[in-house]
Amino acid sequence: MYSTLATKENLTMRRATAKQFIQTGIYSSVRTFARRCCAVIATMVVAASLASAQESAQLVVDPQGPVGTIYDMVVTPDGSEIITVGVDKIPRVWDAKTGELKRSIRIPIGGGKTGALNAVAISSDGRWLAMAGRETGTGEGEMVLLVDYKRMKLVGVPYLKDVVTIVGMDFSPDGKVLAVAEHHGTVRLWDVSELSDLESGGKIDFTDRKEAQILEGHTDAVYGVNFSPDGLRLVSNSLDGLLILWVRPDLDSPFQLKRVMKEHSGMVRMCDYSPEGKWIVSAGFDGKFLLWNGESGELEKVLATTKDDKEALVSRFSPDGTRILCTANGEEGSFILDFASGEKILSYQDQGSPVLAADWHRSGEYVVTCGGTARNVSAWLAVSKDGKDAGTALFDSSGQGFRVENVAIALSNEPIVAFGPEHEDRTPSKVFDFSTLTLRDYDPSKDDGNFQWEVYERNGKKIDYIDEVTLDVDSLGKIEYVMSEDGMITDWTFGEGTERVFVSSLFSLLQHGKKDGDLQVIREYIGHKGEIRGVSVSPDGKYLVSGGDDRTVKIWRANPEPEPMPVVGVNLGELGDGVYIRGIFKGFPADKAGLLVNDRVLQIDDVVVESLKDAVSYTATKDIGDEVKYRIEREGEELFFDLTVAKYMNPNTTVYPLASLFVDEDNEWVCWRADGFYHSSPGGEKYIGWHINHGFQDLADFYPSYVFRKKYHLPELVKSTVQLGNARQAFLEAEIEKISISSLLPPKVQWVSPAFETEAAESESVDVKATITSAGTELEEIKLLLNGKAVETDYSVSGNELTFETSVKLLPGENRLSIFARNENSGHTSEERIIRGVSRGAVATLPTMPDIEKDNLDDLLRPNLYVLSVGISRYEDASIPGLDFCGADADAIAEFFGRQRKGLFKKVEVKLLKDEEATEDAVQEGLEWLEENATQKDVVMIFLAAHGVNDERGNYYLLPHDGNPDRLRSTGVAWDDFADILGNLPSRVLMFLDTCHSGQLGEDLFSLVDTAGLKRRSVGALKSAFDPSEAIRELTSEENGVVIMAASTGDESSVEHADWGHGAFTLGLLEGLRGKADVNADGIIHLRELDFFISDRVKELTGGIQHPTTVKPSTISRLPIATSKDP
Repeated sequence: MYSTLATKENLTMRRATAKQFIQTGIYSSVRTFARRCCAVIATMVVAASLASAQESAQLVVDPQGPVGTIYDMVVTPDGSEIITVGVDKIPRVWDAKTGELKRSIRIPIGGGKTGALNAVAISSDGRWLAMAGRETGTGEGEMVLLVDYKRMKLVGVPYLKDVVTIVGMDFSPDGKVLAVAEHHGTVRLWDVSELSDLESGGKIDFTDRKEAQILEGHTDAVYGVNFSPDGLRLVSNSLDGLLILWVRPDLDSPFQLKRVMKEHSGMVRMCDYSPEGKWIVSAGFDGKFLLWNGESGELEKVLATTKDDKEALVSRFSPDGTRILCTANGEEGSFILDFASGEKILSYQDQGSPVLAADWHRSGEYVVTCGGTARNVSAWLAVSKDGKDAGTALFDSSGQGFRVENVAIALSNEPIVAFGPEHEDRTPSKVFDFSTLTLRDYDPSKDDGNFQWEVYERNGKKIDYIDEVTLDVDSLGKIEYVMSEDGMITDWTFGEGTERVFVSSLFSLLQHGKKDGDLQVIREYIGHKGEIRGVSVSPDGKYLVSGGDDRTVKIWRANPEPEPMPVVGVNLGELGDGVYIRGIFKGFPADKAGLLVNDRVLQIDDVVVESLKDAVSYTATKDIGDEVKYRIEREGEELFFDLTVAKYMNPNTTVYPLASLFVDEDNEWVCWRADGFYHSSPGGEKYIGWHINHGFQDLADFYPSYVFRKKYHLPELVKSTVQLGNARQAFLEAEIEKISISSLLPPKVQWVSPAFETEAAESESVDVKATITSAGTELEEIKLLLNGKAVETDYSVSGNELTFETSVKLLPGENRLSIFARNENSGHTSEERIIRGVSRGAVATLPTMPDIEKDNLDDLLRPNLYVLSVGISRYEDASIPGLDFCGADADAIAEFFGRQRKGLFKKVEVKLLKDEEATEDAVQEGLEWLEENATQKDVVMIFLAAHGVNDERGNYYLLPHDGNPDRLRSTGVAWDDFADILGNLPSRVLMFLDTCHSGQLGEDLFSLVDTAGLKRRSVGALKSAFDPSEAIRELTSEENGVVIMAASTGDESSVEHADWGHGAFTLGLLEGLRGKADVNADGIIHLRELDFFISDRVKELTGGIQHPTTVKPSTISRLPIATSKDP
């Protein structure tokens, strides 16, 4: 509740101000908690918490799009891709035509800001990528990451000693020099000419190298650098309000200062050379866009000024030099100026402000703008084209999930949380029950009045908002924040009484109260990876909930009791040739045993310590009272020390979440503990995963949570953690063996051939060669995948290393090759190699099969389509309730795809089984028919509309016409039969499931419910004791490669209605296939378009009680399904 209307208005205004402040890109925070007198004991525990990018394994959220501010971007020279970097530590590569996310580049990251990126540059030939930002180094300097973009390998790491932040970069046109703008006010020039001579797998060692030249002249942080097209001039822009023009007589000579260009009255955020090098345009915080002579550095004129003198942020010349792309803070957003007149000729405001990164596509036909209030990647036309007006948005890519700004907790004190994005009326959109791990939509008719929001006034005591960094609490006094450390205050609430206040800010979540008579920080809550926006505390004070820009909701024990922690009292660090003791804590086992700072750790028990990962992975398995033996080297002598892991009573002044939640727009979700144990909807697992660093000299790896599903998918542990309010206690009561993610890693695949990520084929086949290693257990299985489906499988492999070699016949168009490798613990699919196949002796120009331009359909070797459509409305056993429209559903699907002959497909064969025809034998024969006919170039679609049943062990069965629910093993069609055949077909496979509880396959069956004419396709009495969604997870895994579109999710039922003549899902499916899903009006319905349409349509038809879900493996990219008009 709000104490006054004025307070609510202040909150809205403050949040808007906070967004403007943090998104300007001129502010960075280095937080310290030591000033608050809270004990930092994380480095003392056995599983040490490391504060650098040398942390070996980190659990991270991956919403498939940017989280937080995007600071920089580039368009690749060939115009095919867009690369963005920002605060979320994940460089992302987008398709420049469609806006689809193509890949994420995994760089070394650590805690805090370590790994956040401010700048990116690409060489003119598109081969070399440079990235840098804040704290990507060791704390003693800054690093630039040089990446071979074609092979996606880290090839060099120039090190800038004593540099804190790198803000801008640019390659010289010949690719031999990298200019780096840094926060101390200099421009550093690095000689990178050796890059052109690197052989496959080679690297440049920058360890003992220094910059080729340091350009000094600015008095404050340099924010940008830009080479002239001939490489003889360089212009830099700075926070000091200056631009400086640097020149050299030839490409082998050093640069000299030619002119200090002073006209802006505030920071100059960006500058850019015109394509012919004659002009320079600059954007300043004084609201001016200025034009300078590119050769002399003299001011030519003021091109334009922003409305109300708001900060000018971006200025970029078009490829032909006739226009300038600009962005500004405030309502102007993004716009284009005519170079000759300086007049604004086009504006784009749908993205909001501020847009900090923007550029032209190489064609000059459209521009790409990144950021804004939506923090997305947008493309919009700069000219009219193909019947679309200039200013028309081409795509808008923002990833999944939403910024959580509103959170509330149940008044009943149960761990049930309502939450949503920013709304004026504070109405949430979702409700999640952490005690049952279930998600539903917020229903105002039932939920209003049942949740507690922030409490600003209680028992006559109030919290008053004074300004951006100050609160006045009647019962405590003034709470004052430091802008440079905490950022602006975003939300606050009383705890159980009035003696504790919880405050969120851009960079912290803290509990304040009095201790020994003084107002102090009592606890810090660490876990959010972005700005924190909303907080609430349960009425009994047990739970704290929060939401933020990282798109997560977190639930915490508000005031955890002190608890024992295992410690040995050492802080380890990786230094050059080994792992060393960096700190010893007095009075703990390491100190008592005689270990010393600078001792090199050689071995712990039987584990040889070659890296920090080795030490952390092993010691994480130890508990209080365990014996540990250290073998160390000290001054050339080897020594042995026996330690007993001690107990330390952690006062819990630093608190970590009990559980975190991420929800996407389609109600797919994942809920997890800080140590990685999780539960999720079938399609939610991909949103969290393990980021594995390999030091600073190599790119990192990322493994989605489903890779470790066998060990980490433990729903009951997640539930009990929240219910007990104690993660450690829940873990001990579950009697789970301690595990380390590093000991479970899947095999590593290193490509030898094809060497580059994208290549053109020279023949109708390609040779494949890769080295596969398994660091832990022996190899068990290898699959070669072509366009996401297995074309070669080897179950006979063994050992820890082998060379995999084969030859693959290519399909017309784009061929995506990847290798799936499994050991005893886990399996994962390698990065892709994309080969453009040949057709009849010529290189084809088509995208992924069968992604075909309509004009070329008759000229191509199209795939065949095989359709198995099953619908069962009536059952032989009269006691089984019938369904009205399953047969009609199957008929309509068979009829639609039967008309697709001469469309996308060369030949279409349909097998229809409905009612009496759909016996157990007939369904099995239908699966065998698919197995006998479908080849790797074909497409298989299977439609199921019937009852689905789980047995008492949680196994799922399709109930055929002659099935008996009491004898499922002998009369039902087991899901394993579907998985065995469909998962091993070489063709693309798409399954449509319109069965009862299809999202979780059959749970709660045999209970027909009819409400307002909506009949639920559920049949109930058999309830699974296990999580029935496991079946979908397995079939849609990377190795099986099946795409599933299910009619409903979770504990929902699939709904049908007499007015529709179909189930809601099938009706939406048919409407979408017939053209309503064709968003881009190209005449072809793609999976992504169909998914979006069905999701919205089914929710509309059912009043929000049914939510379809689509689950697909990461190995499947764009999948065309049908032509929207009859061929």
